[in-house]
Amino acid sequence: MSVDTARTGWREARTRRGIQLLAALCLAALAGCLSPSGTHPPQASDWAFQILETDHATVHSEPGVSQEDSREVGVLFENGYRVVGGDLGYPAKRPQLYVYASEQRMYEDLLTRWGYPTWVREVHTVPRMHRDYIEWIPPGQHQDIAFITHEYSHRIIEQLAGLNSQINFKWLDEGLAEYEGQEALAQLFPAAAHSKAEARQRLLAGSSASGTLIPFFEMTTERQWDEQIQHGSQLAYPEAWAALDYLVGRYGMARVKGVLVLIGTGKRFPEAFREIYGFTVDQFEASFRTFLSATSM
Repeated sequence: MSVDTARTGWREARTRRGIQLLAALCLAALAGCLSPSGTHPPQASDWAFQILETDHATVHSEPGVSQEDSREVGVLFENGYRVVGGDLGYPAKRPQLYVYASEQRMYEDLLTRWGYPTWVREVHTVPRMHRDYIEWIPPGQHQDIAFITHEYSHRIIEQLAGLNSQINFKWLDEGLAEYEGQEALAQLFPAAAHSKAEARQRLLAGSSASGTLIPFFEMTTERQWDEQIQHGSQLAYPEAWAALDYLVGRYGMARVKGVLVLIGTGKRFPEAFREIYGFTVDQFEASFRTFLSATSM
C-alpha cells in the first residue's frame, strides 16, 4: 500500500459515513473542533498497553500490536520530530503516541478515556494531536511516516499560533502539516516521496489547465475545509501542500513560522500574512496559480 493510499482511505471513509452529522456538529464545535470535554486519561499502569520509550516520545501499544510495529512507530516519529523541530520548534511536553491494533478499541478509548464526542466514531475520523501532546495511530498507519508527522505538526502549529487558531487558516495549516509529512517521508523514503510529489503535481497541472483549482477563500475556515472533504475533493490536500511547497521554496520556512507567531500574539491571519510577506493572501494566490499554470504547459 502506498503512503497516499493509506491516508486517502481514511479521508474517503470520512466522506462515506455520517456526512450530514459531521456538517451539523462541526458548526457547534468550531471553537474547538475535536477537543475533548475535559476527561483526563488514567495513568499508564491502568492500561493494558505495552510502553516503549524513544528519545523524545513514549509509545503506548495496544495488545496485538507487534513489537516491530511499536519500534517502527517510534523510529518514524523520531524522524518527524527532527524535521518539524528544525522547521517550527519542539514540543513543550513529551508526546505520547497510542498505537492501536483495533479501530474499535481506539474509538472506545477516544470516547470513554478522553471524552471525545460519539460523532468522531460515526464519521470514522482520527482527531489531530491532543492539546496534551497525545496522538492516536490507527491500524494501517503504523508504517506511515507522513501521517504520523502530519498529525504531530498540527500540535506544533497550535503551540505557535494558539490552540484551535487554525480554524481560520486551514489551507495554510493543512498545507504546512502535509509539507512536513512530505519532508519526513523524503528523509527516509526518497523514492516514495518523489513518486508522491510527481502524482500530486500531475493532478494539480490538470486542475490548473481545466480551471478547477480550489480558491483559497473556499478552504480558509475549518468548516470550509470539512465541506471540501465531505464533497469528496481529492484536490484540497495536494493543493494546500503545493501552496506551502511554493511558499517555502520562494521565501523560506522562517517566514511561515513568523506568521504563526504573529497569530499567537492575537493578529488575524490575513494581517499576519501581509505583515510578514509584504503582500496579501490574494496576491500570493495569484502568484501561486501563475506558477502552476506555467509548470503545467
